[in-house]
Amino acid sequence: MTRRTPLLIALAAALSIPPGYAADAPTGSATAQSGRDERKPVDPDRRRVVRRTEEDEDRAQTALEIARELGISADDARPERQRESTLFGKRLILGGEVSAAMRGRGRYDLDESDKDLDGAAEAKLEAIWLPAESMAVFASAKAFGETSRSRAGARTKRNAEVALDELWLLKTGLFDTPLAVQAGRQRLRDRREWWWDDSMEAVRVHYFGSDLTAFAGVGRKTATFSTEGPLDAEDRGLLNVFGHMDWEWNKRQHLELFALRQNDRSRGYAIGDIVVRNRADARDADLTWIGVRARGCIKPKFPRRLCYWSDVARVSGSEREFALDPFDADNDIVDRIERRTVRGQAYDVGVSLELPFDPEPVLTLGRARGSGDRAGTPGRDGAFRQTGLHRNDGKYRGLSRFRYYGEVLRPDLSNIVIDTAAIGVPVGDAFWVETIWHRYRQPVADDRIAGSPVDTDPDGIHDDLGEEIDVVLSYRPPTRWEFEMTGGAFRAGHAFGNSAGRWAGSLELKLDYNF
Repeated sequence: MTRRTPLLIALAAALSIPPGYAADAPTGSATAQSGRDERKPVDPDRRRVVRRTEEDEDRAQTALEIARELGISADDARPERQRESTLFGKRLILGGEVSAAMRGRGRYDLDESDKDLDGAAEAKLEAIWLPAESMAVFASAKAFGETSRSRAGARTKRNAEVALDELWLLKTGLFDTPLAVQAGRQRLRDRREWWWDDSMEAVRVHYFGSDLTAFAGVGRKTATFSTEGPLDAEDRGLLNVFGHMDWEWNKRQHLELFALRQNDRSRGYAIGDIVVRNRADARDADLTWIGVRARGCIKPKFPRRLCYWSDVARVSGSEREFALDPFDADNDIVDRIERRTVRGQAYDVGVSLELPFDPEPVLTLGRARGSGDRAGTPGRDGAFRQTGLHRNDGKYRGLSRFRYYGEVLRPDLSNIVIDTAAIGVPVGDAFWVETIWHRYRQPVADDRIAGSPVDTDPDGIHDDLGEEIDVVLSYRPPTRWEFEMTGGAFRAGHAFGNSAGRWAGSLELKLDYNF
Protein backbone atom coordinates (compact mmCIF):
# COMPACT_ATOMS: atom_id res chain seq x y z
CA MET A 1 0.00 0.00 0.00
CA THR A 2 1.40 3.36 -0.97
CA ARG A 3 0.93 6.44 1.18
CA ARG A 4 -1.71 7.69 -1.29
CA THR A 5 -3.87 4.55 -1.01
CA PRO A 6 -5.87 5.61 2.10
CA LEU A 7 -6.76 8.90 0.43
CA LEU A 8 -7.96 7.19 -2.74
CA ILE A 9 -10.00 4.62 -0.81
CA ALA A 10 -11.78 7.32 1.25
CA LEU A 11 -12.51 9.45 -1.79
CA ALA A 12 -13.75 6.49 -3.84
CA ALA A 13 -16.04 5.42 -1.01
CA ALA A 14 -17.54 8.91 -0.76
CA LEU A 15 -18.14 9.24 -4.50
CA SER A 16 -19.57 5.74 -4.93
CA ILE A 17 -22.73 6.37 -2.87
CA PRO A 18 -25.91 6.30 -4.97
CA PRO A 19 -26.39 9.81 -6.37
CA GLY A 20 -29.37 10.93 -4.35
CA TYR A 21 -29.02 14.36 -2.76
CA ALA A 22 -30.09 15.68 0.60
CA ALA A 23 -32.85 18.25 0.40
CA ASP A 24 -31.33 20.43 3.08
CA ALA A 25 -27.57 19.98 3.10
CA PRO A 26 -25.18 20.95 5.90
CA THR A 27 -24.21 24.57 6.07
CA GLY A 28 -21.72 24.18 8.88
CA SER A 29 -22.63 25.44 12.34
CA ALA A 30 -25.93 27.19 12.84
CA THR A 31 -23.88 30.09 14.05
CA ALA A 32 -21.70 30.28 10.98
CA GLN A 33 -20.16 33.66 10.22
CA SER A 34 -19.27 34.92 6.77
CA GLY A 35 -16.70 37.49 5.85
CA ARG A 36 -19.26 40.08 4.67
CA ASP A 37 -22.71 40.48 6.13
CA GLU A 38 -24.28 41.37 2.79
CA ARG A 39 -23.56 37.99 1.18
CA LYS A 40 -26.81 36.34 0.06
CA PRO A 41 -27.58 32.65 -0.46
CA VAL A 42 -26.89 31.67 -4.05
CA ASP A 43 -28.77 29.45 -6.47
CA PRO A 44 -29.24 26.01 -4.80
CA ASP A 45 -28.67 24.31 -8.16
CA ARG A 46 -25.04 25.40 -7.90
CA ARG A 47 -24.78 23.36 -4.69
CA ARG A 48 -23.00 26.14 -2.86
CA VAL A 49 -23.16 26.57 0.90
CA VAL A 50 -25.56 29.18 2.26
CA ARG A 51 -23.34 31.30 4.50
CA ARG A 52 -25.24 32.66 7.42
CA THR A 53 -23.88 35.69 9.20
CA GLU A 54 -23.88 36.79 12.81
CA GLU A 55 -26.85 38.96 11.94
CA ASP A 56 -28.74 35.88 10.72
CA GLU A 57 -27.97 33.50 13.58
CA ASP A 58 -30.70 30.93 14.17
CA ARG A 59 -30.83 28.29 16.86
CA ALA A 60 -30.76 24.70 15.66
CA GLN A 61 -34.00 22.82 16.36
CA THR A 62 -34.13 19.41 14.68
CA ALA A 63 -31.80 16.53 15.41
CA LEU A 64 -30.28 16.94 11.94
CA GLU A 65 -29.65 20.68 12.42
CA ILE A 66 -28.13 20.12 15.85
CA ALA A 67 -25.94 17.28 14.57
CA ARG A 68 -24.61 19.55 11.82
CA GLU A 69 -23.92 22.32 14.29
CA LEU A 70 -22.01 20.01 16.62
CA GLY A 71 -20.19 17.96 14.01
CA ILE A 72 -19.31 20.31 11.15
CA SER A 73 -17.21 23.41 11.65
CA ALA A 74 -18.84 26.75 10.87
CA ASP A 75 -16.07 27.37 8.34
CA ASP A 76 -16.56 24.18 6.34
CA ALA A 77 -18.27 25.22 3.08
CA ARG A 78 -20.19 22.05 2.33
CA PRO A 79 -22.35 22.14 -0.84
CA GLU A 80 -26.08 22.78 -0.78
CA ARG A 81 -26.87 19.29 -2.08
CA GLN A 82 -25.00 16.29 -0.72
CA ARG A 83 -25.18 12.61 -1.48
CA GLU A 84 -27.97 10.83 0.34
CA SER A 85 -28.73 7.16 0.81
CA THR A 86 -30.36 4.94 3.43
CA LEU A 87 -29.01 2.67 6.17
CA PHE A 88 -31.45 0.12 7.63
CA GLY A 89 -34.17 2.08 5.89
CA LYS A 90 -33.24 5.36 7.57
CA ARG A 91 -31.84 8.53 6.03
CA LEU A 92 -28.06 8.73 5.60
CA ILE A 93 -26.33 11.93 4.43
CA LEU A 94 -22.68 11.90 3.36
CA GLY A 95 -20.22 14.67 2.62
CA GLY A 96 -16.74 15.84 3.39
CA GLU A 97 -13.76 17.42 1.72
CA VAL A 98 -10.51 16.65 -0.03
CA SER A 99 -7.60 19.02 0.51
CA ALA A 100 -4.01 19.44 -0.55
CA ALA A 101 -1.48 21.78 1.02
CA MET A 102 2.15 22.75 0.66
CA ARG A 103 4.11 24.70 3.25
CA GLY A 104 7.64 26.01 3.26
CA ARG A 105 9.45 27.26 6.37
CA GLY A 106 12.80 28.89 6.70
CA ARG A 107 15.22 30.09 9.38
CA TYR A 108 13.15 28.86 12.34
CA ASP A 109 16.44 28.62 14.18
CA LEU A 110 17.05 32.30 13.22
CA ASP A 111 19.90 31.11 11.04
CA GLU A 112 20.39 30.28 7.36
CA SER A 113 20.49 26.50 7.72
CA ASP A 114 16.96 25.63 8.89
CA LYS A 115 14.65 25.22 5.87
CA ASP A 116 12.04 22.62 5.12
CA LEU A 117 9.20 21.92 2.71
CA ASP A 118 6.07 19.94 3.58
CA GLY A 119 3.42 18.55 1.24
CA ALA A 120 0.19 17.05 2.55
CA ALA A 121 -3.07 15.62 1.23
CA GLU A 122 -6.18 14.70 3.20
CA ALA A 123 -9.57 13.16 2.48
CA LYS A 124 -12.31 13.57 5.07
CA LEU A 125 -15.63 11.73 5.01
CA GLU A 126 -18.60 12.73 7.19
CA ALA A 127 -21.86 10.87 7.69
CA ILE A 128 -25.08 11.75 9.49
CA TRP A 129 -27.54 8.91 10.07
CA LEU A 130 -31.05 9.63 11.35
CA PRO A 131 -32.42 6.44 12.99
CA ALA A 132 -35.34 8.39 14.51
CA GLU A 133 -36.87 11.86 14.32
CA SER A 134 -35.18 12.96 17.56
CA MET A 135 -31.95 11.02 17.13
CA ALA A 136 -28.80 11.36 15.01
CA VAL A 137 -25.52 9.51 14.68
CA PHE A 138 -22.51 11.47 13.40
CA ALA A 139 -19.25 9.96 12.15
CA SER A 140 -16.16 11.59 10.70
CA ALA A 141 -13.02 9.85 9.46
CA LYS A 142 -9.97 10.99 7.55
CA ALA A 143 -7.05 9.63 5.59
CA PHE A 144 -3.91 11.73 5.61
CA GLY A 145 -0.55 11.60 3.90
CA GLU A 146 2.47 13.87 4.33
CA THR A 147 5.95 14.26 2.92
CA SER A 148 8.49 16.50 4.67
CA ARG A 149 11.90 17.43 3.30
CA SER A 150 14.54 19.30 5.28
CA ARG A 151 17.47 20.96 3.54
CA ALA A 152 19.56 20.55 6.68
CA GLY A 153 21.00 17.12 5.98
CA ALA A 154 18.66 16.65 3.00
CA ARG A 155 16.33 14.45 5.07
CA THR A 156 12.99 13.28 3.71
CA LYS A 157 10.22 11.85 5.92
CA ARG A 158 6.93 10.33 4.84
CA ASN A 159 3.98 9.23 6.86
CA ALA A 160 0.36 8.24 6.28
CA GLU A 161 -2.50 8.03 8.73
CA VAL A 162 -6.11 6.87 8.86
CA ALA A 163 -8.04 8.21 11.86
CA LEU A 164 -11.52 8.34 13.35
CA ASP A 165 -12.20 11.95 14.31
CA GLU A 166 -15.71 11.64 15.70
CA LEU A 167 -18.36 9.00 16.34
CA TRP A 168 -21.24 9.95 18.57
CA LEU A 169 -24.97 9.55 19.22
CA LEU A 170 -27.28 12.52 19.80
CA LYS A 171 -30.73 12.31 21.42
CA THR A 172 -32.76 15.52 21.35
CA GLY A 173 -36.02 16.56 23.01
CA LEU A 174 -35.31 14.88 26.33
CA PHE A 175 -38.49 14.86 28.43
CA ASP A 176 -40.10 17.09 25.76
CA THR A 177 -37.69 19.91 26.66
CA PRO A 178 -34.87 21.72 24.77
CA LEU A 179 -32.42 19.31 26.39
CA ALA A 180 -30.26 16.90 24.40
CA VAL A 181 -27.59 14.36 25.28
CA GLN A 182 -24.50 13.56 23.18
CA ALA A 183 -22.29 10.54 23.86
CA GLY A 184 -19.22 9.17 22.11
CA ARG A 185 -16.02 10.47 20.55
CA GLN A 186 -16.82 14.14 19.92
CA ARG A 187 -15.12 17.46 19.26
CA LEU A 188 -15.34 20.43 21.62
CA ARG A 189 -15.52 23.53 19.41
CA ASP A 190 -15.07 27.17 20.31
CA ARG A 191 -15.54 29.77 17.56
CA ARG A 192 -12.13 31.34 18.33
CA GLU A 193 -10.51 28.03 19.35
CA TRP A 194 -9.12 29.99 22.29
CA TRP A 195 -10.56 27.54 24.79
CA TRP A 196 -10.86 24.29 22.89
CA ASP A 197 -10.91 22.56 19.51
CA ASP A 198 -10.13 18.92 20.17
CA SER A 199 -11.74 15.48 20.19
CA MET A 200 -12.23 13.17 23.16
CA GLU A 201 -14.56 10.48 24.42
CA ALA A 202 -17.23 12.35 26.37
CA VAL A 203 -20.82 12.68 27.48
CA ARG A 204 -22.47 16.08 27.16
CA VAL A 205 -25.88 17.44 28.11
CA HIS A 206 -27.00 20.37 25.92
CA TYR A 207 -29.67 23.02 26.32
CA PHE A 208 -30.96 24.71 23.16
CA GLY A 209 -33.16 27.68 24.00
CA SER A 210 -34.26 30.61 21.88
CA ASP A 211 -31.75 33.07 23.39
CA LEU A 212 -29.62 30.73 25.47
CA THR A 213 -27.59 27.64 24.63
CA ALA A 214 -25.44 25.73 27.08
CA PHE A 215 -23.70 22.43 27.64
CA ALA A 216 -21.91 20.58 30.42
CA GLY A 217 -20.03 17.34 30.22
CA VAL A 218 -17.18 15.10 31.21
CA GLY A 219 -14.63 13.37 28.99
CA ARG A 220 -11.12 12.10 28.50
CA LYS A 221 -8.90 10.86 25.71
CA THR A 222 -8.67 7.08 25.90
CA ALA A 223 -6.94 6.39 22.57
CA THR A 224 -5.92 8.08 19.33
CA PHE A 225 -8.20 5.91 17.12
CA SER A 226 -5.49 6.38 14.54
CA THR A 227 -2.82 4.37 12.76
CA GLU A 228 -0.32 7.06 13.74
CA GLY A 229 0.49 5.64 17.15
CA PRO A 230 -0.49 5.56 20.84
CA LEU A 231 -1.90 8.38 22.93
CA ASP A 232 0.55 11.10 23.97
CA ALA A 233 1.89 10.61 27.49
CA GLU A 234 0.56 13.97 28.75
CA ASP A 235 -3.00 13.01 27.70
CA ARG A 236 -3.12 9.69 29.50
CA GLY A 237 -5.32 9.79 32.60
CA LEU A 238 -6.37 13.42 32.05
CA LEU A 239 -10.04 13.87 33.00
CA ASN A 240 -11.86 16.94 31.64
CA VAL A 241 -15.01 18.40 33.18
CA PHE A 242 -16.29 21.29 31.10
CA GLY A 243 -19.17 23.69 30.60
CA HIS A 244 -20.20 26.55 28.35
CA MET A 245 -23.12 29.00 28.19
CA ASP A 246 -23.97 31.43 25.36
CA TRP A 247 -26.62 34.07 26.09
CA GLU A 248 -27.75 36.37 23.28
CA TRP A 249 -28.88 39.15 25.59
CA ASN A 250 -29.61 41.53 22.70
CA LYS A 251 -29.70 41.12 18.94
CA ARG A 252 -26.19 40.15 17.81
CA GLN A 253 -24.83 40.72 21.36
CA HIS A 254 -23.53 37.63 23.14
CA LEU A 255 -22.25 36.91 26.62
CA GLU A 256 -20.52 33.56 27.07
CA LEU A 257 -19.22 31.72 30.12
CA PHE A 258 -16.58 28.98 30.00
CA ALA A 259 -15.39 26.53 32.64
CA LEU A 260 -12.91 23.66 32.49
CA ARG A 261 -11.53 21.41 35.18
CA GLN A 262 -8.62 19.12 34.30
CA ASN A 263 -7.68 16.41 36.77
CA ASP A 264 -4.58 14.39 35.92
CA ARG A 265 -5.18 10.89 37.23
CA SER A 266 -1.98 9.38 35.90
CA ARG A 267 0.14 7.46 38.40
CA GLY A 268 2.96 9.97 38.68
CA TYR A 269 6.53 9.14 39.69
CA ALA A 270 8.74 9.03 42.75
CA ILE A 271 12.36 10.14 42.97
CA GLY A 272 14.58 7.40 41.59
CA ASP A 273 11.94 5.88 39.28
CA ILE A 274 13.18 4.73 35.88
CA VAL A 275 10.87 5.76 33.03
CA VAL A 276 10.90 5.04 29.29
CA ARG A 277 12.09 8.26 27.63
CA ASN A 278 9.58 8.44 24.79
CA ARG A 279 6.66 7.61 27.10
CA ALA A 280 7.52 9.88 30.01
CA ASP A 281 4.91 12.30 31.37
CA ALA A 282 7.01 15.03 32.96
CA ARG A 283 4.12 17.06 34.35
CA ASP A 284 0.95 16.35 36.34
CA ALA A 285 -1.53 19.16 36.97
CA ASP A 286 -4.95 19.67 38.51
CA LEU A 287 -6.15 22.98 37.07
CA THR A 288 -9.37 24.93 36.77
CA TRP A 289 -10.10 27.60 34.15
CA ILE A 290 -12.96 30.08 34.48
CA GLY A 291 -13.64 32.70 31.81
CA VAL A 292 -16.12 35.05 30.22
CA ARG A 293 -16.45 36.26 26.63
CA ALA A 294 -18.41 39.21 25.25
CA ARG A 295 -18.82 39.49 21.48
CA GLY A 296 -21.11 41.06 18.96
CA CYS A 297 -21.65 43.61 16.22
CA ILE A 298 -23.31 47.01 16.30
CA LYS A 299 -24.08 49.60 13.61
CA PRO A 300 -23.11 53.07 14.79
CA LYS A 301 -23.18 56.05 12.43
CA PHE A 302 -19.40 55.72 12.13
CA PRO A 303 -17.90 53.34 11.23
CA ARG A 304 -20.36 51.44 9.09
CA ARG A 305 -20.19 48.43 11.40
CA LEU A 306 -18.24 47.67 14.57
CA CYS A 307 -17.66 44.12 15.79
CA TYR A 308 -15.91 43.35 19.06
CA TRP A 309 -14.67 40.50 21.22
CA SER A 310 -13.36 40.28 24.75
CA ASP A 311 -12.05 37.15 26.47
CA VAL A 312 -11.02 37.20 30.13
CA ALA A 313 -9.88 34.05 31.94
CA ARG A 314 -8.23 32.84 35.11
CA VAL A 315 -6.47 29.55 35.83
CA SER A 316 -5.78 28.15 39.31
CA GLY A 317 -4.74 24.85 40.83
CA SER A 318 -1.57 22.89 41.46
CA GLU A 319 1.00 20.98 39.45
CA ARG A 320 3.98 18.70 39.84
CA GLU A 321 6.92 18.71 37.45
CA PHE A 322 9.34 15.79 37.32
CA ALA A 323 12.96 16.58 36.49
CA LEU A 324 14.28 13.73 34.33
CA ASP A 325 17.95 12.93 33.76
CA PRO A 326 19.34 10.41 31.25
CA PHE A 327 19.79 6.94 32.72
CA ASP A 328 20.71 4.87 29.65
CA ALA A 329 20.07 4.86 25.93
CA ASP A 330 16.28 4.46 26.27
CA ASN A 331 15.38 5.49 29.82
CA ASP A 332 15.44 8.47 32.18
CA ILE A 333 15.58 8.65 35.95
CA VAL A 334 13.46 10.97 38.11
CA ASP A 335 15.95 13.29 39.78
CA ARG A 336 13.62 15.65 41.67
CA ILE A 337 9.98 16.71 41.93
CA GLU A 338 8.85 20.34 41.99
CA ARG A 339 5.44 21.19 43.45
CA ARG A 340 3.75 24.56 43.03
CA THR A 341 0.41 26.31 43.07
CA VAL A 342 -0.79 27.99 39.89
CA ARG A 343 -2.53 31.37 39.67
CA GLY A 344 -2.65 33.06 36.27
CA GLN A 345 -4.80 35.53 34.34
CA ALA A 346 -5.23 36.43 30.68
CA TYR A 347 -7.29 38.63 28.42
CA ASP A 348 -7.75 39.03 24.68
CA VAL A 349 -9.74 42.04 23.44
CA GLY A 350 -10.24 43.66 20.05
CA VAL A 351 -12.49 45.50 17.63
CA SER A 352 -13.06 45.27 13.88
CA LEU A 353 -14.24 48.46 12.18
CA GLU A 354 -15.87 48.25 8.75
CA LEU A 355 -14.98 51.58 7.19
CA PRO A 356 -17.67 53.49 5.25
CA PHE A 357 -15.98 53.77 1.87
CA ASP A 358 -15.32 51.42 -1.04
CA PRO A 359 -14.23 48.67 -1.08
CA GLU A 360 -15.43 48.55 2.55
CA PRO A 361 -12.09 47.64 4.19
CA VAL A 362 -12.05 46.35 7.75
CA LEU A 363 -9.58 47.66 10.32
CA THR A 364 -8.91 45.37 13.31
CA LEU A 365 -7.08 46.37 16.48
CA GLY A 366 -6.42 44.04 19.38
CA ARG A 367 -4.34 43.26 22.43
CA ALA A 368 -3.84 39.98 24.25
CA ARG A 369 -1.93 39.39 27.47
CA GLY A 370 -1.13 36.27 29.47
CA SER A 371 0.46 36.72 32.89
CA GLY A 372 3.99 35.52 33.65
CA ASP A 373 5.68 34.05 36.71
CA ARG A 374 7.55 36.72 38.62
CA ALA A 375 10.74 36.00 40.54
CA GLY A 376 10.68 35.77 44.32
CA THR A 377 7.59 33.56 44.59
CA PRO A 378 8.92 30.00 45.24
CA GLY A 379 6.25 27.34 45.18
CA ARG A 380 3.88 29.62 43.27
CA ASP A 381 3.59 30.04 39.49
CA GLY A 382 1.79 33.15 38.28
CA ALA A 383 1.99 32.31 34.57
CA PHE A 384 -1.25 31.80 32.69
CA ARG A 385 -1.36 28.72 30.54
CA GLN A 386 -3.95 27.75 27.99
CA THR A 387 -6.01 24.58 28.23
CA GLY A 388 -4.01 22.30 25.92
CA LEU A 389 -7.23 21.75 23.94
CA HIS A 390 -6.84 25.11 22.16
CA ARG A 391 -5.58 26.02 18.67
CA ASN A 392 -5.69 29.86 18.57
CA ASP A 393 -7.05 29.65 15.05
CA GLY A 394 -9.76 32.10 13.96
CA LYS A 395 -10.63 35.04 11.76
CA TYR A 396 -11.68 38.65 12.00
CA ARG A 397 -14.16 39.56 9.23
CA GLY A 398 -12.54 37.71 6.34
CA LEU A 399 -13.15 34.34 4.72
CA SER A 400 -10.35 32.12 6.02
CA ARG A 401 -9.05 31.15 9.43
CA PHE A 402 -5.44 31.81 10.40
CA ARG A 403 -3.23 31.78 13.49
CA TYR A 404 -4.30 35.07 15.01
CA TYR A 405 -1.25 35.21 17.33
CA GLY A 406 1.11 34.84 14.37
CA GLU A 407 1.65 32.28 11.64
CA VAL A 408 5.38 31.99 12.38
CA LEU A 409 5.86 32.58 16.11
CA ARG A 410 2.54 30.90 17.07
CA PRO A 411 2.86 31.47 20.83
CA ASP A 412 0.45 30.31 23.47
CA LEU A 413 -0.99 33.15 25.52
CA SER A 414 1.40 32.62 28.42
CA ASN A 415 3.82 35.28 29.72
CA ILE A 416 3.34 37.38 26.63
CA VAL A 417 1.73 40.61 25.44
CA ILE A 418 0.62 40.69 21.81
CA ASP A 419 -0.43 43.93 20.12
CA THR A 420 -2.20 43.45 16.80
CA ALA A 421 -3.28 45.66 13.90
CA ALA A 422 -4.83 44.29 10.71
CA ILE A 423 -6.47 45.54 7.57
CA GLY A 424 -8.76 43.35 5.50
CA VAL A 425 -9.90 44.24 2.01
CA PRO A 426 -12.68 42.41 0.16
CA VAL A 427 -12.38 42.08 -3.60
CA GLY A 428 -15.90 41.26 -4.73
CA ASP A 429 -17.80 38.59 -2.83
CA ALA A 430 -15.34 35.76 -3.26
CA PHE A 431 -11.84 37.15 -2.61
CA TRP A 432 -10.31 38.59 0.56
CA VAL A 433 -6.88 40.02 1.35
CA GLU A 434 -5.84 40.47 4.97
CA THR A 435 -2.58 41.89 6.32
CA ILE A 436 -1.83 41.42 10.04
CA TRP A 437 0.93 42.92 12.16
CA HIS A 438 1.92 41.72 15.64
CA ARG A 439 4.26 43.07 18.29
CA TYR A 440 5.45 40.68 21.04
CA ARG A 441 6.73 41.40 24.53
CA GLN A 442 7.16 39.33 27.69
CA PRO A 443 5.74 40.74 30.96
CA VAL A 444 8.47 38.74 32.73
CA ALA A 445 11.67 38.09 30.77
CA ASP A 446 12.03 34.33 30.34
CA ASP A 447 14.16 31.95 28.27
CA ARG A 448 11.22 30.22 26.59
CA ILE A 449 8.08 31.05 24.59
CA ALA A 450 5.23 28.67 25.38
CA GLY A 451 3.95 26.78 22.36
CA SER A 452 6.21 28.41 19.78
CA PRO A 453 7.89 26.30 17.06
CA VAL A 454 10.78 28.80 16.74
CA ASP A 455 13.86 26.78 17.68
CA THR A 456 15.99 29.55 19.22
CA ASP A 457 15.18 30.56 22.81
CA PRO A 458 15.19 34.14 24.14
CA ASP A 459 17.91 35.12 26.60
CA GLY A 460 15.66 35.54 29.66
CA ILE A 461 17.01 39.05 30.21
CA HIS A 462 15.27 41.25 27.65
CA ASP A 463 11.51 41.34 27.18
CA ASP A 464 11.34 42.46 23.51
CA LEU A 465 10.55 39.31 21.50
CA GLY A 466 10.09 41.05 18.15
CA GLU A 467 7.37 41.57 15.57
CA GLU A 468 5.66 39.71 12.77
CA ILE A 469 3.71 40.51 9.64
CA ASP A 470 1.32 38.00 8.02
CA VAL A 471 -0.67 38.06 4.79
CA VAL A 472 -3.75 35.91 4.20
CA LEU A 473 -5.31 35.55 0.74
CA SER A 474 -8.55 33.61 0.41
CA TYR A 475 -10.72 32.88 -2.60
CA ARG A 476 -14.08 31.13 -2.35
CA PRO A 477 -15.83 31.17 -5.73
CA PRO A 478 -19.44 29.95 -6.13
CA THR A 479 -18.22 26.40 -6.71
CA ARG A 480 -17.09 23.60 -4.44
CA TRP A 481 -13.48 24.81 -4.43
CA GLU A 482 -11.60 26.97 -1.89
CA PHE A 483 -8.14 28.49 -2.24
CA GLU A 484 -5.97 29.91 0.54
CA MET A 485 -2.46 31.32 0.75
CA THR A 486 -0.93 32.33 4.06
CA GLY A 487 2.51 33.86 4.52
CA GLY A 488 4.33 35.17 7.55
CA ALA A 489 7.64 36.77 8.48
CA PHE A 490 8.91 37.12 12.08
CA ARG A 491 11.74 39.50 13.00
CA ALA A 492 13.52 38.63 16.25
CA GLY A 493 13.77 41.31 18.94
CA HIS A 494 16.45 42.14 21.52
CA ALA A 495 15.48 39.13 23.64
CA PHE A 496 17.19 36.88 21.09
CA GLY A 497 20.64 38.39 21.70
CA ASN A 498 22.97 37.89 18.75
CA SER A 499 20.04 36.70 16.65
CA ALA A 500 18.15 39.99 17.08
CA GLY A 501 17.07 41.42 13.76
CA ARG A 502 17.08 38.06 11.99
CA TRP A 503 14.02 36.75 10.19
CA ALA A 504 12.05 33.51 10.13
CA GLY A 505 9.32 32.91 7.58
CA SER A 506 6.65 30.56 6.29
CA LEU A 507 4.42 30.27 3.25
CA GLU A 508 1.48 27.88 2.90
CA LEU A 509 -0.79 27.14 -0.07
CA LYS A 510 -4.00 25.18 0.41
CA LEU A 511 -6.68 23.88 -1.95
CA ASP A 512 -10.00 22.38 -0.75
CA TYR A 513 -12.79 20.58 -2.59
CA ASN A 514 -16.08 20.16 -0.71
CA PHE A 515 -18.62 17.44 -1.43
